[in-house]
Amino acid sequence: MDKFTNSAWFMRIVAFALAALLFISINFEMESDKKSLGLSTAPEISTETIENVPVEVYYDRENLVVSGVPETVDVTLKGAKSLLINAKNQRDFKVYVDLSDPAISMGDRTVTFKISELNEKLVATIDPEYAEVNVQERVTKEFSVEAEYNSSLLEEGYTAGQPTVSPKTVKITGAKDAIEQISYVKANLEISKGLTKR
Repeated sequence: MDKFTNSAWFMRIVAFALAALLFISINFEMESDKKSLGLSTAPEISTETIENVPVEVYYDRENLVVSGVPETVDVTLKGAKSLLINAKNQRDFKVYVDLSDPAISMGDRTVTFKISELNEKLVATIDPEYAEVNVQERVTKEFSVEAEYNSSLLEEGYTAGQPTVSPKTVKITGAKDAIEQISYVKANLEISKGLTKR
């Protein structure tokens, strides 16, 4: 037995075993210390929903009218918890619809929401994902204004002269389809019952 324990190979094996145990022990303690200090190498993945995020719409506001885009959407973010907290508190990202193509065609269309200025390590899901919008040519048309009142509100025995309006014409700007549906503009005079003079 003494001969075996005094051999060079025995001493090498024992030294190797002790070195391996020491290596495992130190690494185990370092991992424990990292976790206790919050220095875990794998970040904690979490999900956070941010409600009522404003939607920006990019389009030619001088020549077009766009309707149907919701004012806000909900954004669900997935990623490291520290990044989520920062994104939720700062709200430094933008949700938008891009209709700025100069060759855009008029009428109904389905558009998807996009997000910009978001940390690339976060994954975003937008609810709803898309919107049904209507793109129309922006037009301005001039209309004459007519005055209107309920003559039955006058005191019995009284009559009213022809009402006058100022201004006599107004310009209305809006979507071409909506403007084409306007046939006249009336100013409704609010008078109380039993009117005898103005």
